[in-house]
Amino acid sequence: MLYIEHAAAYPEEQNKYVTLSKLPYLDIVLIRPESWKDGSRTENFKMHARASSFKSVLANSAFKGFRHRSFFTNNVGKAFRNFQPDIIHLFEEANTFFSLQALILKLMYCRSAKLIFDNFQNIITDHVDYRFYPLYESIEKLVFKHAICATARYEGSKQFLEHKNFKKRIYELPWGTDVSRFRPTDGSHIRQRYKLDGFTIGYIGRIENEKGIFLLLDAIANIKQDITLLVAGTGSAKQKMLEMAEKYRLGKKFRYVGYISHSELPAFYSALDCIVVPTITMNRCKEQFGRVLVEAMACKTPVIGSTSGAIPSVVGNAGLVFRENDVDDLVQKIVLLANNVELRQRYSQAGKQRVHQCFSLQKFSERCLEIYHEVLATSAD
Repeated sequence: MLYIEHAAAYPEEQNKYVTLSKLPYLDIVLIRPESWKDGSRTENFKMHARASSFKSVLANSAFKGFRHRSFFTNNVGKAFRNFQPDIIHLFEEANTFFSLQALILKLMYCRSAKLIFDNFQNIITDHVDYRFYPLYESIEKLVFKHAICATARYEGSKQFLEHKNFKKRIYELPWGTDVSRFRPTDGSHIRQRYKLDGFTIGYIGRIENEKGIFLLLDAIANIKQDITLLVAGTGSAKQKMLEMAEKYRLGKKFRYVGYISHSELPAFYSALDCIVVPTITMNRCKEQFGRVLVEAMACKTPVIGSTSGAIPSVVGNAGLVFRENDVDDLVQKIVLLANNVELRQRYSQAGKQRVHQCFSLQKFSERCLEIYHEVLATSAD
């Protein structure tokens, strides 16, 4: 198995390869960039503590932070030529230079290898730079032609590929969460650090308009009872958020804590009474999975999510879902959860159970193995 993933520059993204490497019959090589920039966060290469279980090829990349335009500048051709994989699984979308580069190297060095690409997209335009859209579309068509199948995050991602006229098999492959890390943890030091009393709502993620942070502030301003909103993350709308909180005179009902390290997330989730993911569907935004939801549920933190994109399918019956961009519905759901301890306990248990049954790294890896066996069996027919 040869994998390519730009996000594997982050140590936490290497967890799935550690889990995959424990499965029978898989010999794994991962190609990843030596660093990557995601918004305000730049991650230089760090080896996962357990990454010795698979071979890793570190490569320089051009246009870091631009996932459609970026490509590797060294070491990659040698990896294709020497490893001769049976399957190449790109955890990249079809319309990227990473995917085009992988396709070219496959055709040059290992023509018999089966190519699989991954898809998060659920909006036709996604975040593609319109100036280069014809180029990206041409790349996509080439990858579609040579790929044997695709993996997609949820039903909406599958529908996207069908709309784009991809005629081959599409396997649903939900993202995997490391439940050995994301589990109920003592979060008392978090509550002490930020002086949290009473019912506390958390928001973790990019601070942008489409992420629904302003809707959430509006909801908090309309709730009279004693609650606190704890916001973690960065983004271009940070200043506007702070100004809005001041305008609403939220005072102690609002705390902004900035960036939270990945290592501290389990305790952060565990310190909260609920997490809200209020994403609003816009021209270039529709929730593609809702990773925060899964991590929070694994920590037994109840969740409230909007109806944007994949959120309802991730939450299932293990949390509350409100109509996106509907502040009254969001207020109702928050108040319902704040006033009902029994409901919170039920969602705490149901959330953890749902993650273990559907979204753990073990389930992700087992599903990958099923797909690979089917791909090789189909190819042999």
